[in-house]
Amino acid sequence: MAVIAHALAVRETLGQCQALGVALRLVVLAAGGAATLSGWLLGTAIFGAPWHLEAFAVSRPSSETAAQARKLASEAASLIGYPFDHGAEAVVNDAFLGPGYGIPSPEGQNAIVAAARAEGAVLDPTFTGKAMAGYLDGLSKGRYSGAGATLFIHTGGAPSLFTAAAEAMA
Repeated sequence: MAVIAHALAVRETLGQCQALGVALRLVVLAAGGAATLSGWLLGTAIFGAPWHLEAFAVSRPSSETAAQARKLASEAASLIGYPFDHGAEAVVNDAFLGPGYGIPSPEGQNAIVAAARAEGAVLDPTFTGKAMAGYLDGLSKGRYSGAGATLFIHTGGAPSLFTAAAEAMA
């Protein structure tokens, strides 16, 4: 189950942060079907991670995304016998959803260009581009000024890169 795999990614991230002496305080991610977010919610609760979670919805309103994430986290927790009581929470933002799932937004496209120029990171227009647009917007408005060390989770989306390229050539 993807949720449990992401919960284990929390454990791995905590170990890497400890080894590097990094006090991670914010984790930012895209949330589509909510498996990634639910795994990070569950893992944050299980392993007592000290960070705050912020997700950018890319497929549905924030209330539905948050409810789906809590549901999946609870189901995964019951599979492993963990009493998940929603102790870990996440802010879910849908302001960068754009015209809808799978449809690139101008903000997402601009964030893709910015990430490529600044970091050499290749983001996709369906998931990570929209999440990065939200994160960059928050940065520009001072939303994360006291956040400290931040991790942006790149969940992939490579197939949509090829789709977007093919559509651009049509």
